[in-house]
Amino acid sequence: MARMNRTIIRNEQAFAAGDAAITDNLPVNPLSFVDVVLRGQNLTLNTLSTLAQQLAALTRIEILLNGSSIISITPADLLALQTRLQWAANLPQPRGITAGHRWRHLLRVSFSRVPFWLKEGFPATKSGALQIRYTPAAAFTNVGTVTIHTEAVEVLDAVFDHYLKYTTLSRTPAATGESDQDLPIGNDLVSLLLFGTTVPTAGSDNASMREVRLLIDNQEAFIPRSRWDALHHDFQSKGDLALWLAEHIHLENTAAAYAQNADTLGPRWDAHVLANYGYMDFSPLNTEDYFVPTAGRSQVKLRINADVADAQRIIPVERLAVAGAAIAAP
Repeated sequence: MARMNRTIIRNEQAFAAGDAAITDNLPVNPLSFVDVVLRGQNLTLNTLSTLAQQLAALTRIEILLNGSSIISITPADLLALQTRLQWAANLPQPRGITAGHRWRHLLRVSFSRVPFWLKEGFPATKSGALQIRYTPAAAFTNVGTVTIHTEAVEVLDAVFDHYLKYTTLSRTPAATGESDQDLPIGNDLVSLLLFGTTVPTAGSDNASMREVRLLIDNQEAFIPRSRWDALHHDFQSKGDLALWLAEHIHLENTAAAYAQNADTLGPRWDAHVLANYGYMDFSPLNTEDYFVPTAGRSQVKLRINADVADAQRIIPVERLAVAGAAIAAP
C-alpha cells in the first residue's frame, strides 16, 4: 500500500509587483507534484480583472535541480498544460466587480503524466537539491493583494523510474512563412504544448502557427504535417471544460445614458486565455507506445509556417529516466 504526505511549503505569502524571486526548498522524499495557489483581489470598483491578468501576476514558475531548471513555465502555460493533461481542475472562484473581490487559481506542477502515479515522479533527493522558484511580474494590471500558497505531495514508498521535464522555448520568427525551432534531444518526447499570439477569429483566419511539421534528422516523422485548427482541437479534446466558461460574464450598465450594444442576441465571452494553445500528443493512451525517441539523434526540430511573425512559445514535455539523472540522493 502506497503512502502519501501533503506538506505546506509556503503559507499564504503576499508579494508585490517587482519583488525579487521567491525560492523554497522542496521535500526530500519521492515527489508526485507541487500545488501553487495564486490568489488576489480586484483592484478597483467596476474593473473586472481577466483570467490572463490574474495569471500574469507571476511571470514564471520553476523547479530547480542543483540550481538548473528542469521545469520552467509561465502560469498561463502551466494552466493550459494541466488542463490538457487533466492534472487538476482549476475551478475559478466566482468573480464580482466590487473592489477587493477575491479570485483564486490552483496551478499544479506535476512530475508525472498522472498525479499520484507510482511509475513516474521525482525521486528522493538531498536536502536543498530540489527547489521551487516563483518570479513576480514587474507590474500588475487590475489586480492587487496577491499571494501564493504552496503544498507538495510526496509518495513516500515510491521508487520512480522516470519523471517529466518541461521548459519553455520562446521565439519570434523574423518573417512570415516557414522557420525551424530546435527541440531538445536525448530523452523521450511525450508532447508539445504550443502557444501562438495570433489565432483565427471571426475577422481573420491568420495564425502564428498556421502549419507545423516534426522533423527528425531532416526527415518528417510522427506528425509530418498538421494545421492549427486540428492542433487546437486536440488541445481542447481533454480537460476542464468548465474553465472555458471562466470568462463568461454578464454586465449591466446602470448609467442614466449609455450607448446601446450593437449585438443584443445573447451573452458575451471575452477572449479566453486558452484560445491560443495547440497540442501535439505522443502519449494519447498514457503509455509509451507513441513516444518520440530522440536519443542518438543529431537533430529534432519543429518547422512552423507562420501567417504572422509574432511571439510563439513551445513547451516540450520530456520523460527522463531516473537512473540517468544527476540527482544527489540522501
